[in-house]
Amino acid sequence: MVAYLKGGEVSYNADQKIPVVRTYDVIVAGGGSGGCGAAVAAGRMGAKTLLIERASYLGGTSTGGLMAVMWAPYDSYSGYCKEAVDEMVAMGAAQTGPIVPFDPSILKQVHLRNVLKAGVDLLFYTYVVDAIVENGAIKGVIVENKSGRQAILAHQVVDATADGDVAAFAGAGFQMGRSDGAMRPVTILFRMGNVDTKELLEYANDNADQFIKDTHVNFVVPEEGKLRLAGFFDLVKTAREKGELDKDCHYLRIETVDFDKKVALINTVRVYGVDGTDAWDVTRGEIESRRQMEALITFMKAKVPGFRKSFLIDTSDMLGVRETRHVHGVYTLNYDDVLKGRQFDDTIGINCTHLPHGKEMHSPDANEGGETDVANRVDDWPRLCHEIPFRILVAKDIDNLYVAGRHMSATHEADRVTRNIPPCILVGQAAGTAAALCARKKITSKQLDIRTLQRELLANDVILGHPIPGVAKGVSAGQAATT
Repeated sequence: MVAYLKGGEVSYNADQKIPVVRTYDVIVAGGGSGGCGAAVAAGRMGAKTLLIERASYLGGTSTGGLMAVMWAPYDSYSGYCKEAVDEMVAMGAAQTGPIVPFDPSILKQVHLRNVLKAGVDLLFYTYVVDAIVENGAIKGVIVENKSGRQAILAHQVVDATADGDVAAFAGAGFQMGRSDGAMRPVTILFRMGNVDTKELLEYANDNADQFIKDTHVNFVVPEEGKLRLAGFFDLVKTAREKGELDKDCHYLRIETVDFDKKVALINTVRVYGVDGTDAWDVTRGEIESRRQMEALITFMKAKVPGFRKSFLIDTSDMLGVRETRHVHGVYTLNYDDVLKGRQFDDTIGINCTHLPHGKEMHSPDANEGGETDVANRVDDWPRLCHEIPFRILVAKDIDNLYVAGRHMSATHEADRVTRNIPPCILVGQAAGTAAALCARKKITSKQLDIRTLQRELLANDVILGHPIPGVAKGVSAGQAATT
C-alpha cells in the first residue's frame, strides 16, 4: 500500500485494498499472561486459533518485562496458571509460597510449548493496528508486520493487549486509569549479578527498622533460598536528598534474590504521569526509567551492602506499564466486591493476594515507600480473595469481543488485585474457553450459557468459587482466604 502526501495530508490510493489473508474461529491479540491463557484454552477446545504478538516471545511483562514474581499465593492457583507454574517448579525454575519467583526465560519456553501443543498458530513481530467491525460485532483485526498490512478474520476475538487496543479500535468504551484519569507509575526492572548475599543478609538482619514491616513484602528465609527486601529507607533518603536518586525514589525494592547465582532482581524505578497508550509518552517513560536505573546502580554499588562488586546483567526489554484502559464490560468489578469476597453467579475463578485494605501499593500520586505511605511502611497485608465474574471479560459495546488481562472491566481500586499475573492468566483461560464455545455454537459472546462455560472450566481444573448447583461443589472466597 502506497501513501501519498498532498496539501499536508497523507492518503492512500482508493484502489489499494487490504487483503484478507486468513480466517480463524478465535483470534487472540497479545501474547502476555492473559493471551497465553486464552490461546491455550481455545486451542485445547479444538478452535482454530491464532495468537498475535508484537514481540518474539510469549509472557509479556512476566518474561520480557522481567516481572519474574507472581504476586499471589501459590495455594490459590488453579487451571492453566497452576499448570504452567508446576511445570517450572518441576524444572527447578520456580519456588512456591506466598509469592512465586520464577525464571522468566523458562516461562517463555513453557508458554511457547503449551501454545504450540494446543495447535495454536503463532504470529510474532506483529502489531494489531485496527479492528474490523460490522453491525456492532467484531469480525477480525488489521495487522501490520514485515509482510505489510493485512486483514485476518475471526468469529471471536480476545483482546489480550493489556491496554485494550483492540477494544479501543473497535469503538468500545473504556475508562483511563483512576476516575481522574491518573494512572500508576511505569517502570523497568533490572538484574544485578555477583551480589554478596551474606553481606546483604547481615544488613537486613541487623537493621529491621529499615524495611517494610509486612512479612508478605519482606521475608528473609535463606535456608529455603528465599529473600525479598523493600526498604533501605535511611540510605535511600540520604542519597535522594543529595540529588543522587530521583526525587520520587523513597525505597529500594529487591524483588527476589537467587542465592545460588548471586543475582538480585530490582523493581525500584518509578516514572509518574506516563500514558501507556501514547507512543511519545511511552518513549519518554523508557528514557526516564533508564536514567533512574543508572542512578540506582551507582547508588547500590557505592552504598548498599552486598552490591559493592555487583554488575548489571540485563534489563527488561519493554516498559512495565501498570495501568491504562479499563474496557467497559457487561459488569464492572469494584473494590467492595473484592473486599467483601462477593460471590457471583457467573464466577469463572478465584483470585487471591495480600494487600493492605483500601490502600495503594503503586499509587499514581508519587509517594510510594515514602514516610507517609502507610501501606508500604506500617500495615500488615492481609490475604484477600474474591470471585471473578465472567461479565467483566465481555465487552459491553461490541459483540464477540472479550478482554483478557489488566484491562478487564474493573475500577482503578479493584485493579489493585486484578492486574497481577495469576488473575490475568485465569481470565485469559476463561475468555479463550468462552470464545471457543461461541465459535463452535455460532453464537455471540452475550448468548453463551454461563453454566456451559463453568463446566468446561471446572473440567480443566479451574476452582470456580462458591458452590454452583449442577456445576461444582466449589470453595468459597472466604474459605480460600483462610487457606
